[in-house]
Amino acid sequence: MENIYNPSKLTKELIEAGLPVAGVSSDGRIDYARKLTKAETQTSQAVVDAHDTCPPDVEVERLVIAGAGVSQEDILMALWTQAVRGDSSAVDALVEKIDKALSGL
Repeated sequence: MENIYNPSKLTKELIEAGLPVAGVSSDGRIDYARKLTKAETQTSQAVVDAHDTCPPDVEVERLVIAGAGVSQEDILMALWTQAVRGDSSAVDALVEKIDKALSGL
């Protein structure tokens, strides 16, 4: 069975560990900008072993919000209407819709 990784999350974890990562695929292939030292190879393996494939909470929230029918464009337009026209009704409606969607998490 093939391992599945969260590429953006694993990339961030490898960078935070000080590794010269160039890219990560969902099957776990990691490309580095240069050949790793022995110590870096050990660090890389430790990061991969500790990697949690679950998406970060913010990604889960974005998916739930999108699933509730709220697009980024909806949010942008509501905020624009509030900022430019002083009308917060669209923002208030979106807040209610988003809160309802996220209450199930």
